[in-house]
Amino acid sequence: ATDSAGAYQSTMIDLPETFNYLLGIRVQQITDEREKRGYLTIEGLLPNDARCLIVWRDCEKMGYAEVAQFFDKHNINPNSKQYDVIYLNGDHDMANQWQNEDGSESRLALRAIELEFLNRMFAQ
Repeated sequence: ATDSAGAYQSTMIDLPETFNYLLGIRVQQITDEREKRGYLTIEGLLPNDARCLIVWRDCEKMGYAEVAQFFDKHNINPNSKQYDVIYLNGDHDMANQWQNEDGSESRLALRAIELEFLNRMFAQ
């Protein structure tokens, strides 16, 4: 940030709150488990009324295996139809496509927070 004279000044920002604003999400629930389990979840509705889950995680506390366990524990998969879109930060190996027992395929709209954040913040 700059002051009226144009000098730069360090400013702390709240990334989850800024991302919520950029998405235009109407927040319905926030679960803050950052200290205990290393994640923060935000549930709500996007401007198009799509159900959205945002998962901010400390990648050192919640790695690949823990993300998979989190998704299993919360029944997050294409067949649950619980969310229309899910945003997740950090690198992960979560599948966004599943083969069902009947041979059909289901997709999960799983998106990277970082890419969406940058596109919305700096897109021209």
